[in-house]
Amino acid sequence: MQTVKVPKHRIGFAVVACGPFAQTCKAETFIESLCRIGGWEGQVFLYTEQPRCFDIPRLRKFAGNDLIELITIPDFNASWGLPISIEWVWQGAFPRPQLRFRSSLVMREAKTIKARLFELCPEQDIEVLIYSDADSIVVRNDEMPALLKLASNWTGEGVKCRLDKRDPERPLEYTPASQIHGGFMILHRDLSKRALANWKAKLTDPEAWKRSPYDRHRYREAYDEVQRAGAQPNYMHVEVIPEGAGIEGFSNLRRAHMIEHISLGRLRANGRKAVEDYVSNFDLKSYPRGYYFLGPTPEWIKLIFYLGFFPSKRVFKIEHIAKKIFG
Repeated sequence: MQTVKVPKHRIGFAVVACGPFAQTCKAETFIESLCRIGGWEGQVFLYTEQPRCFDIPRLRKFAGNDLIELITIPDFNASWGLPISIEWVWQGAFPRPQLRFRSSLVMREAKTIKARLFELCPEQDIEVLIYSDADSIVVRNDEMPALLKLASNWTGEGVKCRLDKRDPERPLEYTPASQIHGGFMILHRDLSKRALANWKAKLTDPEAWKRSPYDRHRYREAYDEVQRAGAQPNYMHVEVIPEGAGIEGFSNLRRAHMIEHISLGRLRANGRKAVEDYVSNFDLKSYPRGYYFLGPTPEWIKLIFYLGFFPSKRVFKIEHIAKKIFG
């Protein structure tokens, strides 16, 4: 297949803020940093089922980008959500209950949106979407040309992403020993279409989630099925984005990546106060200082604040509540 080249004006960024994440300032902070620090002037799509939680004119002003669009998706919250849920984890031949500080329904539905980004996007002229998890921040723009080159050049079907788990023998290949990192992906409307459809089928299967709570495992299952069916080449092919390229990765607070992913694990590894000080250095108007640290509060309260989930139908941002309580 000849290389397919996608012009820059047909590339957009996508971020999903559903369920509890809509009640946080994470998505706005990422988008503002993408535009102000990353220098992105193109289209940005924010997907949510809770549009009242977002002030898009205000976000456009903070980010200096009028091409930020809100995409409202069908509401999958049947009733008030709870911050705690029980998930079944397989241990040998039997499942065992495991308590989680998140809504399992919201988590599954929100992760499924990744496979439906083009299906839900009204802008048919957009050929490529660069997806990032909302709990990320752009800290520099050095690698933006390399990222756009990756997004522009396609030589076959599949997706482009970093690996969460690498094969020590072949670290730059997606092998049976690898797992994708679903928190940052580059997708093509046509060339990723079959891969996303297969992934979506797994993501919408409730039985599959009983095996594990991770979307990367759903991709592995779908990929392996296509592989066993003998499709050559496998249309779920993964082009690996090397972590050493510095484009995106889990934050070590040293600006090692252009896009720093500040996951819950990174909060624990780096320390909340250190993350608080690090993010505050960028002077982002969408980010209210005081959110990550939360003072001397119990860990279970911090988890609920991190996930932003209180049983309420009111429009609020959990960071603003935290700031009022903890100063």
